[in-house]
Amino acid sequence: MVYVLLFLFSLCVTNYFFNENRQIYYWIICIFYILVIGFRPAGIDRDYYTYLEHFYNYQNITFLEPTFKIIASITHSLFGSNYIFLFIIYAIFGVLIKFIAIQKLSNFIWGSLLIYLSCYFIVHEMTQIRAGVASACLLLSIKPLYERDRCCYFFIALCATLWHYSAIIMFILYFLPLKTSKTLWLLLPLLSLLLYALNIHLVLNVPIPILHEKLLVYQNLKDTDSIHNIIHVLNWMYLVKLIVFYCMGWKYDILTSKNKYFILLFRIYCLSLCLFPLLSDIPVLAYRLSELLGIVEIVLFPMLYFLFKPSVLSKALFIFFCLAQFSINIFHNRLIVF
Repeated sequence: MVYVLLFLFSLCVTNYFFNENRQIYYWIICIFYILVIGFRPAGIDRDYYTYLEHFYNYQNITFLEPTFKIIASITHSLFGSNYIFLFIIYAIFGVLIKFIAIQKLSNFIWGSLLIYLSCYFIVHEMTQIRAGVASACLLLSIKPLYERDRCCYFFIALCATLWHYSAIIMFILYFLPLKTSKTLWLLLPLLSLLLYALNIHLVLNVPIPILHEKLLVYQNLKDTDSIHNIIHVLNWMYLVKLIVFYCMGWKYDILTSKNKYFILLFRIYCLSLCLFPLLSDIPVLAYRLSELLGIVEIVLFPMLYFLFKPSVLSKALFIFFCLAQFSINIFHNRLIVF
């Protein structure tokens, strides 16, 4: 599987470096992505067998989203115990929606595919498949959110929530103030880190009993051994993302002129960076929400091309970053078993 992913990575690098924009290549890669996810070997990722258990016992598991139960029910009805179709259906929705969104939003679609493959393809499509479709819906919702198409946006937000309950945060995104000063947004991540350093956890003190109880349940999960239940806020990847965020803030006006969605994407990314330290006492939720909102990296990070000259150096640095993130997810975090 690692060699397959390296092959896909090489294809994306080649097309990105040589500015290949033919649509046929783009959709062929899309099909490859879907096939790799749908037909991956059993147990290749950490959640594979957990999903098999959910698949066989979906009627008795209360926390599963309606979409999972519907897909599991249809799969059982049409294909019996052949669970492979569950993964294929999730792959089609998660990958295809992201490809459609990337085409609508990104200045550099091959750069976006590199970021996607390096991180979110492995984290979402190969591991957290329910969250993978929800994050795809979030990316697709950027255009109607920017255009203030309320009906379309809230419909997509509802669909995303039915794929994964964490996407309920999308209902809040609609009310993001877009006309506020960029200085405020640049200060927010620093403020969240200050609250983290002072050990102030505002979220745990919400005055809503039902929500407070749910948050305490998530907090208690941090005593388990799962990687998503152990959190180190000032890890080097978070710091790199913070540096990238402030590089984009430094060239804010340039990037705004290059992509009309930049202001909105920048603010969503700011929230992603803030939630990670603010929810650090609830590690599962911190990872879930920061990764869900962080999906906008797929569009934002390739725009760093506009910040560095010459263009060859800019592309080389971007490819190196993607390769580093790709290697960390596979060889250090071991998100793929091999």
